[in-house]
Amino acid sequence: MTHYLSVLLVVKDQVALAEYFKAGAAAVAKHEGRAFAGDPEMKVLQEASAQSKGVILEFPLAQHAEDWLSDPNLADVHALRDKGVDVAILSLPPIPKVG
Repeated sequence: MTHYLSVLLVVKDQVALAEYFKAGAAAVAKHEGRAFAGDPEMKVLQEASAQSKGVILEFPLAQHAEDWLSDPNLADVHALRDKGVDVAILSLPPIPKVG
């Protein structure tokens, strides 16, 4: 069942974040994921920090998302992300259809 992650990024280092954006999509794709919504030029509508960014990632299964986060071959990519931003990643399983 399709699984989503909400990723909130609060920018610490814009240069490192730009480098992460170059490598991040390939790292997600390695585990059959894709960015579903979000963009470096996103507009913050209501937030304490104007330096916030966000993206919604989509994976075929929750296990793919967990594998992406724990993949030892992507440790350098995740470290680059963490250098550029403080990050919160929320696992969002689909809401069951009613009726």
